[in-house]
Amino acid sequence: NLQNLNSLVFADFQFNSFTGTIPVGFGRMSALVSLELNNNNFTEKIPQDLGGGVLEILSLHDNGLTGTIPTSLTQLSSIVELKLQKNSLTGMIPSELLSLEHLRTLRVDANDFEGSLNAMCENLFFDASSIQIFADCAGVDPKVECDCCSNCL
Repeated sequence: NLQNLNSLVFADFQFNSFTGTIPVGFGRMSALVSLELNNNNFTEKIPQDLGGGVLEILSLHDNGLTGTIPTSLTQLSSIVELKLQKNSLTGMIPSELLSLEHLRTLRVDANDFEGSLNAMCENLFFDASSIQIFADCAGVDPKVECDCCSNCL
């Protein structure tokens, strides 16, 4: 039972063949600093409670995740790396993500997001030189507008 792993700091479950939904117990691990669930076969939505604790690294890329980015992820005050690329996530990318002062890497490319990240770029606290943003903002008719993205794919 994941809830009993209260002292777990690093959870590296990448490159397995896990399927189904991401277990909700990860969000209840108050000491968890790094959660790497990338390159599996997780589907469904990102659990709403995943934003708890002191997470600095959250890697959910290369899965089959759907739905939108939950608001709980915009409250990860210690997050340094947030990697959500290569899923089937939809909707708008929450502008609150770039208000996270420790965030240095944001990967939202290769999803089905749409809209503009330019409001994030205009945030007074945003420093484009200190963060790498990867989004689907290249081409003639990009799905995402982003004037400050370091990598438009």
